[in-house]
Amino acid sequence: MSLEGPYSHSRLECFRKCPLQFRLRYVDGIPGRWRSIESFMGNRVHESLEHLYQSASEGLAPPLPELIDYYAARWEAEFEPGVRCVRDDTSIDGYFATGKDCLTRYYNLHHPFADADRTLGLEWLVEFDLDGTDRYPIRGYVDRMVRGEDDYLEIHDYKTSRRQPPDRFFDDVQLALYQVGLGHAFDGQQGVRLIWHYLVPGTVVVREKSESALEEIRARTRRTIDVVRAARTFPAQPSKLCAWCEYRELCGPGRRHLENEGRRDEASLVWHWAQLKEAAQDPEVDREVLAKEAHLIKRNLVDLVTTERRTSATLEGDEGRLVVEESGGTWAVRLEDPAGA
Repeated sequence: MSLEGPYSHSRLECFRKCPLQFRLRYVDGIPGRWRSIESFMGNRVHESLEHLYQSASEGLAPPLPELIDYYAARWEAEFEPGVRCVRDDTSIDGYFATGKDCLTRYYNLHHPFADADRTLGLEWLVEFDLDGTDRYPIRGYVDRMVRGEDDYLEIHDYKTSRRQPPDRFFDDVQLALYQVGLGHAFDGQQGVRLIWHYLVPGTVVVREKSESALEEIRARTRRTIDVVRAARTFPAQPSKLCAWCEYRELCGPGRRHLENEGRRDEASLVWHWAQLKEAAQDPEVDREVLAKEAHLIKRNLVDLVTTERRTSATLEGDEGRLVVEESGGTWAVRLEDPAGA
C-alpha cells in the first residue's frame, strides 16, 4: 500500500507499536521470511470455523471429528519451514493441540449451530471511507456476520490469544469500525451487537457502541491516519514484541533489544540470508524489494561484527556458515555450506 491507504485497524496498530515494522511491511513491501506459530495456528482455526459455518448454513454441519480432520489437513497443507515458535516453553505440536482444543470447545458449546441459517457473511470484506470524502479509506474482514433473533446485526470475531485481556486493555476499535462500515445491513435492523469469542479460555465478550462512541472512534482514527501520512521517518520501537517480528533480523534496535534480554539468535540471521539467496533465483521476484531487504540484513550483520570490534565473523546455522568480513573498507557476506565448500 501507499501512505494514501487503504488502511485497516491492524495496519494502524502496527504503526502505533512500531513505525519501522509498518514501513517495511506496508510501504517497502518487504516480505516476511518467517511467521509465528501463533499467527499460523490462528489462521487454521479461522479457516476451520469458516468451513464449519459455510457447511452448517447449508444444513450440513460436519461432525466434530470431520471438522478436526479438516483442521489437520489445512495445517499440513500450509505448514512450511518458516513457521517458528518464539516462546521457549512451547512447541509446534503444542500449538496444533491448542487449535484443536479451541475448535472442540467451540463446537461443543454451540452445536447444533441454530443460528447458522442466519449467517449473513463469512470473512466478509468491508470497505468504506470514514467521512465520505475518500480521504480516509478503511478496509477489513469480518469473521462472521449474523442476523440475530432480535433483528440485531451481530458482528462476530474469533480470537486465539492465550487469554482475554482485562477491560482496561480491551481493544474494541476494530469491530466498532466494522459497525461504522456496515451501517444498516438489512431491513428491520434494530441495532448492532459486537461479539468477541476468546477460544482458548472459552470466554465471550458482548458490547454495543453508542453513536457518540462511534463518532469518537471515527475522529480518533482520522487523526491516526493523518499522523501516518505526515510521517517522514519510521523509527524502530523496540519492545518484547520484537521476538515475534518477522523483520527482527533486519532491525538493529530490535536485535540489540533482544540481545539485552538474552535472546541472541545468530542462526536466524543465517536462515534469513539463505532465504534471500534462494529468492534471488526466482525470475519473478521484485529485485528492488529484494535489494532493500538484503541491504538491511547486511547492515545488521556488519553492525553485529563491528559492535564487538572485529573485522570478520562466522555465524553458524542449519543452512551453513555465514561469513561476514571487511577488506579494504568494503564489507562482504557469503554463505558457505556446512562443509565449507
